[in-house]
Amino acid sequence: MKYLITGCAGFIGSSIALRLAALGEDVWGIDSLVDSYDIGLRKNGVSLFGENDVAFSMLDLASDNLAIVSESWDYVIHCAGLPGYLPHLDKAAYERCNVTATVRLLDALEMHGSPARIIYLSSSSVVGLSVSGDETLAPRPCSNYGISKWKAEKLIGAAQREGVVESCVLRLFSVYGERQRSDQLFPRVLGAMQWKEAFRLNEGAQSHVRDFVHIDDVCSAVLKVIGNWEASRGEIFHIGSGRETIVDSAIERACKVFGGRPSIDLVPGRKEDQFYAVANIRKASDLLGWVPRVDLDEGLRRLFEFSKGHWY
Repeated sequence: MKYLITGCAGFIGSSIALRLAALGEDVWGIDSLVDSYDIGLRKNGVSLFGENDVAFSMLDLASDNLAIVSESWDYVIHCAGLPGYLPHLDKAAYERCNVTATVRLLDALEMHGSPARIIYLSSSSVVGLSVSGDETLAPRPCSNYGISKWKAEKLIGAAQREGVVESCVLRLFSVYGERQRSDQLFPRVLGAMQWKEAFRLNEGAQSHVRDFVHIDDVCSAVLKVIGNWEASRGEIFHIGSGRETIVDSAIERACKVFGGRPSIDLVPGRKEDQFYAVANIRKASDLLGWVPRVDLDEGLRRLFEFSKGHWY
């Protein structure tokens, strides 16, 4: 089958692209490679494509000609967009990269002779500061990031009702693993150890509760959606481990696996941080047969082994 992956150079997009290519699928990725965050990570992702039979085009969904999108694809996996909690970016940046880009993607997909199948990688931030229920929870996003992801979800839902696309939305919780962004929790712990610096933690965050899901399990969830499209079409799924971990405990477990313990420097908290976000994954389990396989300690061991050749 033919797959188009937007945002293919990022942590999640590149992982999905490489997983599909390893299965022998025809994969084409597009990414704008904007320098808003971690350009080194995304260039590293692109560098892996040639040797793994992933075609790549540098393309900005928000402004460039999208003729390639209008071609015939079995699935479009929409990962493009700015990630959460980048303090140097304002509302306009999130609107452009997460909302305008989705509008133009859907406009291009309308050129298909039949409704295109699109899988949208959304976020638990859509639900708000506290996420403790299932997919029926009313969205109450509280950050520019969460608002932009919610708008994109609504746009895709409207396009499905109009017959432009068939869609499935995956709301991801705290995804981690090999090649993740260097500004995220576990790579920052590793970096503080490597450079013998204090680990900076937002005040109050140590008591926040997260659901850490390994990137391999996210890729498996995407494959389950593809393999069960009739059950997935029009649905929203929460994708996490289903297990809660207090951030302070997560740091302790990471230090144990990584073999070190940096000092912690508390910095001012952020009002848009979720204080509780744990996925109820029953729907994904019941409808898709998806079960996360990688527990946190195993995932941290994999990340540590990867880091030996790729220091953050």
